[in-house]
Amino acid sequence: MDEVKVSNSQDKRFFLVVSLSYHILSVMTILIDVTLRVVRETRRGSTENIVRIPYFLASSIEKGPMCALRSIRRKLFSDRSNNRFYRTFCCQVPVFMDQRSTLNSRQIDSRRSFLKTASAAVAGSFFAPAILGAEDKAGSKPPVLGEGAFQYEAIHNWGEVPRHIQWGETHGVCVDSAGLIYIKHRSKTKTPMDAIVVFDPAGKFVRSFGKEYHGGGHGIDVRKEGSDEFLYLSDTKHGIVAKTSLTGEVVWTIGRPAAPEHYKDQKQRYSPTNIAFAPDGGFYVGDGYGSHFIHKYTKEGKPEFFWGGSGTEPGKMKTPHGMWLDERDGTPKVAVCDRANHRLQYFSLDGKHLGFVNTVSFPADIDIQGDIMVVSDLHARVTLFDKQNKVITHLGYDQDWTNKVLDGFKVRTQPETWQAGRFVHPHDACFDQEGNLFVTEWVSVGRVSKLKKLS
Repeated sequence: MDEVKVSNSQDKRFFLVVSLSYHILSVMTILIDVTLRVVRETRRGSTENIVRIPYFLASSIEKGPMCALRSIRRKLFSDRSNNRFYRTFCCQVPVFMDQRSTLNSRQIDSRRSFLKTASAAVAGSFFAPAILGAEDKAGSKPPVLGEGAFQYEAIHNWGEVPRHIQWGETHGVCVDSAGLIYIKHRSKTKTPMDAIVVFDPAGKFVRSFGKEYHGGGHGIDVRKEGSDEFLYLSDTKHGIVAKTSLTGEVVWTIGRPAAPEHYKDQKQRYSPTNIAFAPDGGFYVGDGYGSHFIHKYTKEGKPEFFWGGSGTEPGKMKTPHGMWLDERDGTPKVAVCDRANHRLQYFSLDGKHLGFVNTVSFPADIDIQGDIMVVSDLHARVTLFDKQNKVITHLGYDQDWTNKVLDGFKVRTQPETWQAGRFVHPHDACFDQEGNLFVTEWVSVGRVSKLKKLS
């Protein structure tokens, strides 16, 4: 009996020591992480972001203890002899051995192996980064969106964002022929930050550039010209469009248009939002946040003609925000997100009105792959259209959630309220070569989601 009491007492102390050690190390990890984030923000001069400490704390809790718990779960859950230790380590009430049992040598050896495994797991929580696309803190798998042949696994907060980048509003996304993903964001920090961040297909950071577009990061598209590829950028703050290499070297920059006469009045705003490519090598620029005209340029960047202006009648627009060349039926046309008029508007290549698509809510931008057109809709959904512009599916759509998102637009600044499988304000979306979708959102701390094609 004395031996049993001594053994059980030792067992209790062991579990208590391990559990306490884990909690102490977890708290230290969280405090260090939050402290480093605050110091980083202060050094950048963005002291206004100190008010986001609660958000930093929440994300740190997930990165530290939860990462360790997931590691322990994988290592220990399948071993029935380890279940008692697993439950103790997961912050639940310790389950001690039955007082009538005794510890044999096998259990003592197993206990020693537990300590080694636990030490490795806790150490991993200090030094290992958050797992890209990992299960959420409840252990659930990413939600699946869509239906039929168009189903996607939604992986939110995609990409390993480097420490020198703090997402602002993630406005644009494009993919080059090598599969690299380019994200353009609009940061509001006092110290200029790179506006363009590049990731490989696995989400690993590759490079960043574009401090000159700080505060104006908006549209971004990639175009192959001969054997080279170039980025076409829209800057809403500085009122320019630019053509650059894939690493940011500027080829040319175009500023405020000279025509129509409207633009000679400096009080009239010019704020280009996106670009579409013309079959002749030229391109179209939408003055989405300015005077609502579309401007056509040659491939050298020389102005050709313009059309549009503010209004609701055919040919007029309110916020021609995004656009794309639609060649799906064999006749090239310019599809424009006439956002504030709640419609898509189609034009001939020379700017003649052709028709409308009204099955959108607040369209932001367009991409096309094969016969499928994707429209990022700022009202909390991403819509797929077939070749006849019939809706295939609204990805992430839920009317109750949409009502919540649009109620004062408060949700965009409250990441703790965001739901898996739901969008807040999709601002751009594009396909990669495998048919996956990347979605960027107009939210205060940025959000990039990968929709992995399942069928």
